Amino acid sequence: MKSILFLAYYYPPVNNAGTQRLAKFIKYLPENGFRPIVLTTNYFSHGREKARSFRVMRRLNSGQEENGVLVYRVSELRNLGLRRKAGERETSGYAEEVNNSWKGKIKQFVKTWLTFPDAKITWLPFAFIYSLWLIKKHKIEYIFSSFPPGTTHLLGLFLKKCAYVQWIADFRDGWCCDPLDPALLQSPARFFLEKFLEKKVAQNCDKLLVTSQDVDEYFKDFQEKISLITNGYDQDDFDRGRQTLEKLCDLKKYFVISHTGALHYSHPGNTPRYFLEGLKKSFSEHPEMKEKTRVFFLGNLTQAEKRMAHQMGLGTRVKVLGLKPHLEAIRYRLASDVLLLIDRPTQERSSYIHGKVFEHLASRKPILALLPSGACRDFLEKLGVGEILEPDNIHEIAKKLWELFRQWQAGGILRYELTDAELEQFERRKLTDKLVEILERGG
Repeated sequence: MKSILFLAYYYPPVNNAGTQRLAKFIKYLPENGFRPIVLTTNYFSHGREKARSFRVMRRLNSGQEENGVLVYRVSELRNLGLRRKAGERETSGYAEEVNNSWKGKIKQFVKTWLTFPDAKITWLPFAFIYSLWLIKKHKIEYIFSSFPPGTTHLLGLFLKKCAYVQWIADFRDGWCCDPLDPALLQSPARFFLEKFLEKKVAQNCDKLLVTSQDVDEYFKDFQEKISLITNGYDQDDFDRGRQTLEKLCDLKKYFVISHTGALHYSHPGNTPRYFLEGLKKSFSEHPEMKEKTRVFFLGNLTQAEKRMAHQMGLGTRVKVLGLKPHLEAIRYRLASDVLLLIDRPTQERSSYIHGKVFEHLASRKPILALLPSGACRDFLEKLGVGEILEPDNIHEIAKKLWELFRQWQAGGILRYELTDAELEQFERRKLTDKLVEILERGG
């Protein structure tokens, strides 16, 4: 059995779209003759509060079986500073709320000029030493790094230079193409450095994975290395979700709209404001809709986002449930009448396809997609699914919400039915099969 080392800074118990992509590859690779081993940080582990103790650090740094996978959790210097629990907010790697205080400005200066390519760089020295040891100990043939954060690709680059391994560099988001951090575009020197590192990664990796056609085209100079593997859904999760769906049976009497995942914390500029303004307008024009509608937000929201619905007078009709386990998010999708997808209004073309899109599709529920032009909008239009509107068109949002409510009132909303073949191409097991083909072709 061939061994593959995943350089996965974000890994459970962290709960975000990036962890799902990696965790599902790791889940299904053993079925294809590959043994995954994970190297991650102990920054989010339950024992991190005691990380000052060398004994505890040594215990955390030893490999442990987690769901049948050997996982090594390695220390980083951030353990000695501010602490964050596993269930607390973790951003995509860049997005932070704007803070114009002197402390905020100092923090921004440090982030821009002293932590390159990101704040996770303090993990790299320990991870590099451990990785070399793991490569020798487990006879690793492949390493897999995933962006974000950029530190994982930098680690992959160092290991490629120092060890005889096949390196797969995964861009689940764009780096300098449609960057996650808009401040990057305002600092030409920092942008030059990151673009230089991005090019080094593309030049030195053996295989380059992307999740959208836009990022594929961005790396056009490296077409011989590129493979497109989208995000997806795991049918096992939906089977388990349906088995426990009775927990949400009380919602059947309401017109239910759900949004899963972060907004600003995922991509700066994302905001629920325009949707909530549209909802408020619909409620004002159609009072009967207000009593029968419930909107749920599941995920990490900023404090401003959490207060927004209350400030607009939407009261208990909009509930912010916070970060929930992945299975519970699946249950809410299945119990909803409409699934909400929001992206930031922008004149620039968006290069990414939201990871949640594929689980929305697997739920076979209508998608209200508030999207600018870009890869995600093109993807839904090509499949012929989704009610797609401009993200800041409040009038059209209000109009569409009333239209969907009337359909629900008349006996239910028609489901968006993809054929099995159209849907199954995004199933995690099928996507892992594609990864295996890439590995075997390159090895």
